[in-house]
Amino acid sequence: MGQGQQRRRKVPQGVAAMVAASVATLPGTMAVGSAGLVAGMVITRAEAADLSAEVSFDIPEQPLAGALGAFGRQAGLQVSADTAVTRGVESRGLKGRMTPAAGLAQLLAGTPVTGSITPDGVVVLQRLAGEGATVLDPLQVGAARTAEVATGPVTGYVATRTATATKTDTPLLETPQSVSVVTRDQMSARAVTTEGEALAYTAGVRVGGRAGGIMPGGDNIQVRGFGGDGTYGASSNEYLDGIKVGGANFAVGGFEPYMFERIEVLKGPASVLYGQNTPGGIVNRVSKTPSDQAMNEVMLRGGSFGRHEAGADIGGRLVEDGRLAFRVAGLMMESDNQVDGIDQERTAIAPSLTWRAGDDTTLTLLGSWQRDDVDGGFSNMLPIVGTLKDAPYGKLPRSFYAGDTDYGHWDRDLYTLGYQFEHRFDDAITFRQNARYIANRLDFATVYIRALQSDGVTLDRNAFAARESSDVYVVDNQVQIDGTTGPLDHTLLTGFEYRRHDSDTIRRFAQVSSITLPQGGNATFAGEPPIYQNLETRRNQWGLYAQDQIRMGGWIVNLGGRYDRADSRVKDRRTPGETSQDDEAFTSRIGLGYAFDMGLTPYLSYSESFEPQSGTTPTGAAFKPSRGTQYEAGLKYQPPGWNAMFTASVFQITQTNVPKSLGSGLGYRQIGEVTNKGLELEAVASLASGWDVQAGFTWLDSEVTKSTELDLHHRPTMVPEVTAALWTRYTFQAGFAEGLGLGAGVRYVGSTYGNDTNTLKVPSYTLYDAAVSYDLGRASPALTGVELAVNASNLFDETYVSGCEVDKQCYWGQGRTVLGTLKYKW
Repeated sequence: MGQGQQRRRKVPQGVAAMVAASVATLPGTMAVGSAGLVAGMVITRAEAADLSAEVSFDIPEQPLAGALGAFGRQAGLQVSADTAVTRGVESRGLKGRMTPAAGLAQLLAGTPVTGSITPDGVVVLQRLAGEGATVLDPLQVGAARTAEVATGPVTGYVATRTATATKTDTPLLETPQSVSVVTRDQMSARAVTTEGEALAYTAGVRVGGRAGGIMPGGDNIQVRGFGGDGTYGASSNEYLDGIKVGGANFAVGGFEPYMFERIEVLKGPASVLYGQNTPGGIVNRVSKTPSDQAMNEVMLRGGSFGRHEAGADIGGRLVEDGRLAFRVAGLMMESDNQVDGIDQERTAIAPSLTWRAGDDTTLTLLGSWQRDDVDGGFSNMLPIVGTLKDAPYGKLPRSFYAGDTDYGHWDRDLYTLGYQFEHRFDDAITFRQNARYIANRLDFATVYIRALQSDGVTLDRNAFAARESSDVYVVDNQVQIDGTTGPLDHTLLTGFEYRRHDSDTIRRFAQVSSITLPQGGNATFAGEPPIYQNLETRRNQWGLYAQDQIRMGGWIVNLGGRYDRADSRVKDRRTPGETSQDDEAFTSRIGLGYAFDMGLTPYLSYSESFEPQSGTTPTGAAFKPSRGTQYEAGLKYQPPGWNAMFTASVFQITQTNVPKSLGSGLGYRQIGEVTNKGLELEAVASLASGWDVQAGFTWLDSEVTKSTELDLHHRPTMVPEVTAALWTRYTFQAGFAEGLGLGAGVRYVGSTYGNDTNTLKVPSYTLYDAAVSYDLGRASPALTGVELAVNASNLFDETYVSGCEVDKQCYWGQGRTVLGTLKYKW
């Protein structure tokens, strides 16, 4: 708000009363202040930018294809010219402030290409034949006027808007909290096959510490030292289109990344908008959704460990006026594994349909189904002696499996069904309702290590099996009001969210036969292991929240608060008893920033988290809710004329009543407090010259600051102090190598600890990645849209331990993987 032409309109009395009444139910002074704000507000809504408005351009001399790309980014137009129009053409560049039409004319001056912009923001190019007497058929190469929306596709590596941080379409420069966005182009360039790979270059995020070469159920995503990789705060903060995925203890995560348009990481506590969460942050997957512009892709991929994969992403208009559009993304994969005896299969499909019932009403239906089958097992814990330390026989190979390939399996079905509804009452007031049903059905079994005997070669083992089902129902209602009070521009959001999570868990456990290392072997079973847990769990949560994003000149203020109620009921079917727990909390967030005209925004923020802890301690006491707070200061910089974003932030997060794993199958306990302090640096850029860059650096000081046990004043396990990553890709824009892309990356993960007393140290490791691609359409117009790529991760096949925990088990990291991909887009 506050930019471009706007229309002002008073709030209709009925709507104002409705919003004021809902806000008035919030606790304390927040309700009074917010209700007063609504009553005195003049409502505005920013209109679409006028094509007659002047824009600042700074495009150097270069091949026309690159110049047009830069022109589109700076003018707010998505431009993708066909090589038949731009091949071999140089542009003199463009510098100065002018309208897009004038800029396009100057950019094309002196070339055999002419162009114009239609009133609805579509660029039309024409190429002259010979001396300019003959004009070829015009080609439309631009699309909608708006270059990016918060949940839509991004051209290149640089996203400029997000909805994850505020639940409104907000520029990243105006978001006073750290947010990282991994775009579809980034994922495609690195040929990612898991969510962990997608986030491997993101500052503040660590993945793969528990990989063991097998990751069917999730990617162990750790944000700012909290979450899936560490044994502290191990609950999952996984979201799909702003809705928490949930799940039972094992039936979580592991989504197929090909289904997503972008993956966003909001760092730090997020309870003010999302309710129950750990304080490290949330990972929000943004689904591919329909567009009225045709987008079609088929993909074949193959490579290491016998991987075979085929995917398709098809979509466009169902009717001529574009009011009904569809999209279907799907993938099938089968592969072996670096661990002997493990075979994996995956099938996934995600259809969606958008109905634009009018200019002010939109309904999008989204569904998905994913099937994962892993034969042989799902985890490969190995003893410290034989991995981190030398055994009498040396080291175990990465291919060694300590489990039982006949007994082990992982079979899961993941279903989602939901909708996104939006209606504008007028130019200022918008109602949204997002709802989703998520069902997870999991059946798995495995044999894993219990202890290594003193001889260093006899490995005792356990068998563990479970059947888990999880059903999550979520509905999130939102009212957004854009308005002004005097010199202040407001985006006021109020909402009510209800979430129900039902899960059923049956678990089995038994000690089984030992093996002598370095030989493996299947276990000897005397029937199915006995049931030790048979639980029925019902959880309910509802939350009422309000947020006000305020602009006055360059000043940015974000105020938010939320009240949550949560209850859980756990029934053990082996006994007649039932345990229950009821919790409530108020959480808040305050952010302050200033957006300078030069593209620099310094900011400060404070945010809180709240997370009930179901279950009990080993002594039978109910877990207390965990609370978190974060203080953050940062800088965001988007240089004028550059398609780039640079961010820097420092933070301190404190979490109380932290759950800590006692080891696989042994449950959790609660310690007093963990404090994480850190520095993050991140940069992304897609430059017109053909360079794409993604870089991240994290320094994290993590400490158990309150505890009655041995971990007091020590670093939590599996949390590195330093991580750093750099990925860069160059695509030749002209000459004999036009269309050739070369990519290289390096990832560094600092040392970690594998026990509470920090006496077991896991060394740091550095991995290298590489890629080469070629746009075959540059060689022959008949192959337009065809691209061939080869990607390699851990290029030099570094052997490393990705992490150790509970002073007895370690995991080998993933070895070299090479994938070849053939794509056709039209």
